[in-house]
Amino acid sequence: MKSLLGLQSLTGVVYSITEIPVELIREIVATKVLEVVGKRRNGGSSIDVSKIVGDAANVAVADAMLDALEAAGIARADETARRGGYASVVWPGRLELLEVDGHEILLDGAHNPAGAVALATALDDLRPFLVPGPITLLTASMGDKDVEGVITALTGSPALADATILCAAVDLPRAMPASDLAGRWRAAVHDPGRVSDVASVAMGMRQAFASA
Repeated sequence: MKSLLGLQSLTGVVYSITEIPVELIREIVATKVLEVVGKRRNGGSSIDVSKIVGDAANVAVADAMLDALEAAGIARADETARRGGYASVVWPGRLELLEVDGHEILLDGAHNPAGAVALATALDDLRPFLVPGPITLLTASMGDKDVEGVITALTGSPALADATILCAAVDLPRAMPASDLAGRWRAAVHDPGRVSDVASVAMGMRQAFASA
């Protein structure tokens, strides 16, 4: 994966962490995200910032807390340390990048429409930095989830426009059968031929590696 630009201080203002309303954090971060995305894409952006502001808000809180600690003379983390820290954060199962047998795998546990929207937006943003080539989406779901809502969110991602969709079922009583999940995906995409069901997640992984 190519290096992403490091995050700059999102606030530029020193506050006590208890003085920062959540609404203000979200407004500041939303403005900054639009600025960064707009610059990166050499122009304006129509991205709905509400879809990606959540994790950025966490960074804003951390940045503001570090600013406050420095102002109080307790501790100091310079720009290099902050960028290094943010770049090295790992949240297992949340856009977790793995490398297996030379293949890049993004592991994400999105299990509702809101999570799927965030995943779709992240995939579109990350696509230029990932290894070129076709994407394979290996997916499974519980039967009591809003599966159609998740599928609708993911099919809105340009990064997945020509992706191969492999539908599996996890070994749990609540799991939706792979064939049922594949049927719902086929009904939602323009090219049903790129959707198939697999006998297990492990088999789906092998099939994805073989076609990469």
